[in-house]
This record gives sequence, C-alpha cells and structure tokens, in this order.
Amino acid sequence: MAYETPRDARAYSSANALKTYNMGFALGKRVNDIRAKGTFVEGRPDRFDALSKMQFVWDDEEFNWSQRLIPALQLYEQVHGHLNVPSAYAVPAKMPCPFGVARPVVVRRDLVGFELGSAVAQIRHWRFQRPGTSEGAARSRVRQLDRLSPLGFPWDVAEWERRARVLKRVRRRRVDARLASDAAASSSV
Repeated sequence: MAYETPRDARAYSSANALKTYNMGFALGKRVNDIRAKGTFVEGRPDRFDALSKMQFVWDDEEFNWSQRLIPALQLYEQVHGHLNVPSAYAVPAKMPCPFGVARPVVVRRDLVGFELGSAVAQIRHWRFQRPGTSEGAARSRVRQLDRLSPLGFPWDVAEWERRARVLKRVRRRRVDARLASDAAASSSV
C-alpha cells in the first residue's frame, strides 16, 4: 500500500501542520520518484539541499540495511549468541538479558516489529540468486552480503545446525567426563 497523506478533514485542523491542499497526496509515490528518477530535484539544487537538510533518505535499501538490519542482527546475536535467526522471528520490544541476571534489553523503537527472520531468509535467497540486470545494484548487493560473513552469519542453515548438534554432544561428553573424574577423585579420598 502506498502512503498517502490523510483524507480525513479532521487531520487538517488549524493546530495541525498539514494543509488541506495536501489531502490525499501520494507521498510514497513522490518519494519513490525522487529516489529513482530525480523528479522534483533534477536541476534544482535548492530542493536537493532542502531535502538533504531534512536528512532525506536517498538510498532506502542501504538505509534499511545499515540502520535496521545490521543493528537487529547484532542485538539478536548479543542476546542469543548466534545469528541463526528463525524465519518467523520479529524483533520484540524487550529481549531477555543475555546473561539472565539483569533487566531485559530495551530495543530501539525503530527496530521493534522488524521482521528479522524474513529479512534473513531473503538475504540467504539473494546469496544464491543470479545478480540482477543492473551492475551497480548487483555490486551493491555483493558488498552488503560481504559485510555479513565477518559477523558470523550462517549462510548454510543445515550445516550450522549440524555443527551446533556436534558441539552440543562434545560439550556434554566433556561435562560427563569431568563429573566422572570429580566423582572418582572424591570417592578415593
């Protein structure tokens, strides 16, 4: 659904900054036209400067990547200890403390409800998809994907889960061996 300014006349009261001539204005379409085609700003440095001063997001994909996805992944890893995000996972308003001894981690408001699991599934799909027709977009996507590997992002979920099971068994054996050793030492005393 495209964003439009409200059509309800009550939203345009004298106390409100909205003007009646903006009623039903297709804002989302205009923003998309500015980003994709340069409409309204091409040849108009004054408009470009005005939007830039308002911190207009020129590249919404990069903005979402760097300001939402990466921080949400880092927060998920901080709390869960890994980046194998379930596909149905959405960022909650509060997450349990990673150590279980303090208050829950309060999540940034703009991350609450972010469908991180869906985004991660899409990223894995991109990794194995052929690059699109635009060379610039393909290079940009490759750069984005390359930023995930150093974070420990698991590209192959089945392999990650296999390794997690093996690690769990190894840890269990070590604990069992340590307990047996402690029991033998205490019985010989």
